[in-house]
Amino acid sequence: MRKKYNYKTNDIPGGDLSLEQWEDLTDYFSSLTLNGTFGDPIFNPNFIEMLRIAYMKDVDVSISNAASQKPKQFYIDAFLAHPKAHWRFGIDGLPYQSFAHRINQDGEHLFEMMKTASQMGLDVSWQYIVFSYNEDKISEAIKISKEIGVTLELNYSGRDNGEFLTPITKKHQETMIEGKEEFRPKCLSKTSDKYLTQERMPFVTTSQQVIPCCWIDEKLDWDEYKELNNKENNLNNNKIEDILNGEILTKFYDKITNGDIPEHCNKITDYFSHIILNGAVGDPIFNPNLIEMLKIAKQKDVNISISNAASHKPMRWYQEAFDANEDVQWRFSVDGLPHQSFIYRINQDGEYLFEVMKECRKKGMDARWQYLVFKYNEDYIQDAIKLANENDLVIEINYTDSYEDRQKPTKNSDKYIKDKIFSPRCLNGNKWPYISTEGQVLPCCWVDDEVPKKYYRGEKVEDRLNVFLDEKLNIKNNDMNNIMNSDIFINFYDDIINNNIPELCKRKCSSSRRFNQRHIETYYENKLVTTTNENPIYKKVYNGKLSRKS
Repeated sequence: MRKKYNYKTNDIPGGDLSLEQWEDLTDYFSSLTLNGTFGDPIFNPNFIEMLRIAYMKDVDVSISNAASQKPKQFYIDAFLAHPKAHWRFGIDGLPYQSFAHRINQDGEHLFEMMKTASQMGLDVSWQYIVFSYNEDKISEAIKISKEIGVTLELNYSGRDNGEFLTPITKKHQETMIEGKEEFRPKCLSKTSDKYLTQERMPFVTTSQQVIPCCWIDEKLDWDEYKELNNKENNLNNNKIEDILNGEILTKFYDKITNGDIPEHCNKITDYFSHIILNGAVGDPIFNPNLIEMLKIAKQKDVNISISNAASHKPMRWYQEAFDANEDVQWRFSVDGLPHQSFIYRINQDGEYLFEVMKECRKKGMDARWQYLVFKYNEDYIQDAIKLANENDLVIEINYTDSYEDRQKPTKNSDKYIKDKIFSPRCLNGNKWPYISTEGQVLPCCWVDDEVPKKYYRGEKVEDRLNVFLDEKLNIKNNDMNNIMNSDIFINFYDDIINNNIPELCKRKCSSSRRFNQRHIETYYENKLVTTTNENPIYKKVYNGKLSRKS
């Protein structure tokens, strides 16, 4: 829609959507959304004329507007150009607050434009992304929105907001209920539980490239998306109808419709008999292919353990995941009694996730309650053990040392390891190879956390582990058997066995180090059944009380 600029205001290749291209789009689509991934629709010099064209053709238009640099007369002209347009104004907080996130925005001016649009009878929404600085003003915003006759959209965004912006209180329950997610590709419509391709709402980049959605725009150089960057898919070279019905996009949509799974998913299950899915930088439930991956693992008799802390999927999604593979072990991270967990698990709905855990156990599956001990929940451990027993759940009381001082427990100091013993978890069976979000196969997650950054707490990480960044260790380029039997992995393990130990490994796998100071007590039926300083992930606890294989 609009030419984009980088933060130094240098032009990035591309340009404004022309009237000719707009005519083509409005001839084909009955509805169009104009937003500003790298700018704002109001800056397109043809914007008002484009609205007139869409109105004459009876094309619905939705406009997302966050910039405030246009005068009131411009907005009045725009509102008159398409009286049926839907305007969404991005004002994150009360008008005087919004600049905290929307840099350089005059929220009060934009608020006046929103009021004007409402007074002129347009369909108007106030988009209010919730951050720490505005979360206590929501009730006031609801009141104001009613007074001026606009719809208030409270948006609990999943984006990485940084410590300053991340909300600190629990999400509103009514928003959480509606906010549970499932994999529903927005580029396709959904009819009769099958994803069809009648309704496609593609994204037009600033270079006029037509792609399935805005999220792919920054990934066009990835191997799996390179084909979408073909010049035939550009509005400068082809009509929108020919592009959407062309071979490239048709093939892309067909893959999604048919549940096509990336090749690397099969590579992993072909090699390992046990796989742990956890979220170093996310949560396994957000992988759009997770349910299909669970089915693949079941077909290959591969044991799967899933660590789940996020609570943003609906119960029907969990039901489908449980049914896809009843042999999966689910470990639910609810740190404290369900109503307390959000204190550490920011934005988690612990009470809802506890209901999910109960549902998992009712199906006869291995459902485990992982309870990290902190200051705020250390007095409720016996209550939690009792609650677990009432619901036939295994509970793992995990005395970890991975907390800030304000969260540090004040009791049970005897639960923590005091000895300084080097015990490489990658060799003793307690920590398996780690696959990064980019597909790189590494000895463990700690290598991923430090080696690419080159520094740990201000100190340079030794170069010897840089070999693990070699592209031949990526599952996109190689299979697991070749990777695990490569010289790089073999030499790494040999060095550890021969006491030529990297400093990173000494830090992370000595029992005196912070994250390895753990003591895990597993309870079932009110009884302590295992005590370990390692992950009890595959220790049998339910004593045959499972539908899953033993």
